[in-house]
Amino acid sequence: MGIQLFGTRATPRPRWSSIALLAILLLAAWLRLWAIERNGFGTEYYAAGVLSMMASLHNFFFVAFDPAGFVSVDKPPVALWIQVASAELFGFSGFSVILPQVIEGLAAVLLLHRLVARRFGTGAGLLAALVLATMPISVAVDRSSNTDSCLVLVLLLAAAAMIRAIERRSPGWLLAAMVTIGIGFNVKMAAALGVVPVFGLAYLLAAPREWRRRCAHLALAGSAALVVAFAWFTVYDLVPPDERPYAGSTTDNSMLQMVFVQYGIDRFIPHAGRGERRGATQAATSANPAPLAGGPAPGGMAADHVPIGPLRFADPRLGGQIGWFFPLAAFGLAALVPRTRWRGGPPATPAELDLVIWAGWALIYVLVFSFAGGIFHAYYVVALAPPIAALSGAGVVALWRQYRAGGQGIWLLPAALAATGLWQAWLEHTSLETGAWVEVLFGLLLAGTALGVAGLAAARRRTAGPALAALGLALTAMMATPFAWALSPVLGRTNVSFPAADIALLAPSSAQAAIPRWARNEYPDDRRLLTYVQQNRGDAHYLLATQTAPLAAPLILGTGAPVMAVGGYSGTDPILTPDGLAALVAAGEVRFFLLREGGRGARGGGGIGGAGGNPTAPARVMADWVKQHGRPVDPALWAPDGAQPAEPTRQQVQYLLYDLRSAAPAGE
Repeated sequence: MGIQLFGTRATPRPRWSSIALLAILLLAAWLRLWAIERNGFGTEYYAAGVLSMMASLHNFFFVAFDPAGFVSVDKPPVALWIQVASAELFGFSGFSVILPQVIEGLAAVLLLHRLVARRFGTGAGLLAALVLATMPISVAVDRSSNTDSCLVLVLLLAAAAMIRAIERRSPGWLLAAMVTIGIGFNVKMAAALGVVPVFGLAYLLAAPREWRRRCAHLALAGSAALVVAFAWFTVYDLVPPDERPYAGSTTDNSMLQMVFVQYGIDRFIPHAGRGERRGATQAATSANPAPLAGGPAPGGMAADHVPIGPLRFADPRLGGQIGWFFPLAAFGLAALVPRTRWRGGPPATPAELDLVIWAGWALIYVLVFSFAGGIFHAYYVVALAPPIAALSGAGVVALWRQYRAGGQGIWLLPAALAATGLWQAWLEHTSLETGAWVEVLFGLLLAGTALGVAGLAAARRRTAGPALAALGLALTAMMATPFAWALSPVLGRTNVSFPAADIALLAPSSAQAAIPRWARNEYPDDRRLLTYVQQNRGDAHYLLATQTAPLAAPLILGTGAPVMAVGGYSGTDPILTPDGLAALVAAGEVRFFLLREGGRGARGGGGIGGAGGNPTAPARVMADWVKQHGRPVDPALWAPDGAQPAEPTRQQVQYLLYDLRSAAPAGE
């Protein structure tokens, strides 16, 4: 059963491959769906936006965070619109909000298999699909409500269109690819743009003698992509501010500022002038509790805080999310490129141009994530999963073929396996204290790799059977630990707002009760608060006001009523001044205000609503006004147990409810 390594298409797919693909998809589905109800709504901030967008077409278009359309979610609309469609179809629930990400993850596995198998063979496609299906960070992200699952699928769809454009030298398919990137921009903005230079290079190399015409095609397609990318953002900003929500996480009520600053410069370049705002945002995200959550709020996954630099992915905390097969992908790429190409000259075959896409995609995102010095979360690296999986699957097949062909290339496969085994041992060594069973995995990795390499060295080219068995043993050993990491968000309790895998979550001694309630998405402690404000707000339009959207989100989910987040997501948005709040109070629109003090960030990191230590931060100014003009409500009337810490610490949180009915105007 021959397979053309650099042909235009693979041989017809045998029946066994269909069975194998079905098994991979079932495994991927199980990893993404098992005990999914434990994740609740995923990120409550997004879920509250979905519920609010279901209230009206106005809220839907402007991705309103709250039912009153006071402030927007600080994300583009496409992924959230898909979640709204799912909630409309199946009814609003945690499952319907997370289901689109599960489907997007499964679709990505299937599409990647198709793209790799048609060019590099059935075995390559199956291996690529298996690697993506069990990639730890992919499993964690697909089990959440974050928008990155949608981004991954859109990037793969764009790659599929680009591959077709190269095959047919078609400006129409090029246009489709670039427009798809424009849609990806409306999923996660600049995160979708990393593949653009790679696509452009591959298209130019497809016919180098026609470079002027190709450049014209790229210019036209790029212009169309820009129109699609910025259309919604531009319309949003052109609508008068009083006819739409405030643009969340901005200082000038502009979605374009969010694109270029909050999710542009601040994501990649540290800047002293923006340090306070960035720190406040991270404090708010790390302290994203339901209003009355007890216990410490977490500081986010450790992988979020890996230092920048060329060795960032060598840190086991981040490398454990996605880096298990980096050496195998690199060796595989070397094997996939014919030796004659190393001497110069442009790629001439479609498969070589596919390699430009996969390798370029991987290289650009590795560089960006390694040196991005601004706001960073581990789940961003899921954008790397498709090219790493593709290069791993196709690379193993190419290494095997060189091994069977003999000559100098016979040692490349054993070297790749040895390097990958040592690399995985490095990533795994920090988790050895998790439990004895991890030591068993570590031993399996070392023994399986050693036996596989030795078996390949002994078998040489004499018979395929023993060599294939040795290769299978080594690959099985190398899949064991990544699979265990992938199980951690399935069987353990993880941070649903900042998804990441961590094998320590599977330790028998893991304190599940220590997971804060905001991560478990449970609301029993809020019932007394909600009951009290609902019974006493009178004719007020807003159920209550809070400093930040994460504080308001569970209240919106618990009631479906308007809750005002006066400072947006992090408490730093200048949406409302004390004078403005006083006017709303005087008009009977707002009566109650919930303040949060203490907890993580209380000492210079977040304080009240993530305002940090800056006395002029919007959340701090508003809190001071509320304390000065409001009347504290006895906690015995609304708090879970009627008792809270008198002086909250970094580990403790204090909630204060104020009645503003008799508040004086801000100027008095």
